[in-house]
Amino acid sequence: MSKHLHIAIARCPKCPACQQEYVDDWHHSIRRTVGFVAEGSDKCANCGKFYAFDVYPGGEVHSTMWRKSA
Repeated sequence: MSKHLHIAIARCPKCPACQQEYVDDWHHSIRRTVGFVAEGSDKCANCGKFYAFDVYPGGEVHSTMWRKSA
């Protein structure tokens, strides 16, 4: 069994597994980091899987998760 990185790119956090967008108060989940990128994590309200996201200065959000595949 191997792991693969799944990614979703949008203007807000988006679950890489089911593509559900998190459009409500996701700004409260952000942790400031050194440099220009802010990061956070969330649990999808639709499928229940956890994923991480990075917020870039232009407003683009990269949501990622590692998933096992056979």
